Amino acid sequence: MPALQVGLTIHRLPRRAVGTGAGLICVCLAIFAVGIGARVVCRDVCASDIGRLYEARGIDRGSLPFVDRPLEYPPLIGVVMYVAGVPGDGSPRVSFVLNAVGLAVLAVTVSWQLSRRYGARTMRWLLAPPLIFEGLVNWDVLAVAPAVGGLLLWSRSAFWAGALLGVGAAAKLFPALYVAMLVASCVPTGEWRRAARFLGGAALAVATIVFPIRLAAPNAIRYFLDFHAARSPTRGTLLSYVLRNPAMPDSWVPQSGFATVGTIVSVTLTAIALGLLAMRVLRGRLHALPACALGTIAFLLANKVYSPQYDLWLVPFFVMLPVRSRLVAHFYASSFIMFLLSFVFSHIIPKALFFQLNGAGILYRAIVLIVISRELLRPTRRAAELATDLGVA
Repeated sequence: MPALQVGLTIHRLPRRAVGTGAGLICVCLAIFAVGIGARVVCRDVCASDIGRLYEARGIDRGSLPFVDRPLEYPPLIGVVMYVAGVPGDGSPRVSFVLNAVGLAVLAVTVSWQLSRRYGARTMRWLLAPPLIFEGLVNWDVLAVAPAVGGLLLWSRSAFWAGALLGVGAAAKLFPALYVAMLVASCVPTGEWRRAARFLGGAALAVATIVFPIRLAAPNAIRYFLDFHAARSPTRGTLLSYVLRNPAMPDSWVPQSGFATVGTIVSVTLTAIALGLLAMRVLRGRLHALPACALGTIAFLLANKVYSPQYDLWLVPFFVMLPVRSRLVAHFYASSFIMFLLSFVFSHIIPKALFFQLNGAGILYRAIVLIVISRELLRPTRRAAELATDLGVA
């Protein structure tokens, strides 16, 4: 009888999964369709970077990103910008729509992948404010989709998991945060070949995308690094408040060194956090999947630059890991508040009041992320089961 029950369960799972997945895909398509329609009515597509950067950076059919025009993004975004911009010859609206359709397809892919394993829990991804309101602000979905695919594929193919994470890192750097965690998880069990295949896949994917750009535009990577090194801590970051005097715009740090100090502090804190997390994974005290989520949180807290869409990087972990619903709701609330502060309130309220409200929003979001981190550092039995299901030890 138990064997029969198991057999029936296995037989019925695909049908339920397909039904759930189809419904979730429809929800995802509807969300992106509304987002495209709401933004395309504005000439600058409502301040979405995806559309306005074509004009701002002078990218059109005859102007190659990196080669003819400098671009502050990793290589894969430049490639996608050019491919999607050719039909519209750099028109913000046409280029935006083509990019948005591609991002919608990737978001659907993420929804399908998550729904196959986690079913209705995928609603945490689909109903997340970072996806609904910020999924079309920038190209972050271009990195989130392969990053999620790589994590889910880790148990079956280390090489292809590494390749997908490499593709994601070529669009946005955050998937590179997961490399140390996954490699460290191979150490307790002595899976050196698995670690080597993973690193080989990641290196090959990055090289395939980056090297042609490097050959065509030798200064592209240098421009990317110099551009971000020269950026001062932006409003929305903890660093912008730690390094500034409450009587803004004065700061404790000389303005000439504000960007340099911010870079040093941000990189140092992130590196320390990643090192400590990797050590816990290496010693078998933390599963690699929660460690990847914690690495993302560490970067979000320590980063000197804030953009609301960065919160999207963390959202898939709320499906893959059993974070309490109350904490997820708090994170989404804090993320939406910061979105409003960044895109709405900053333009309509006095500067002094905005400084105070923005600081309160930053503190709220930081506290929520710290509480979530504490929960992930003390994984429950269910967390271990989910990590084992992914093949992450």
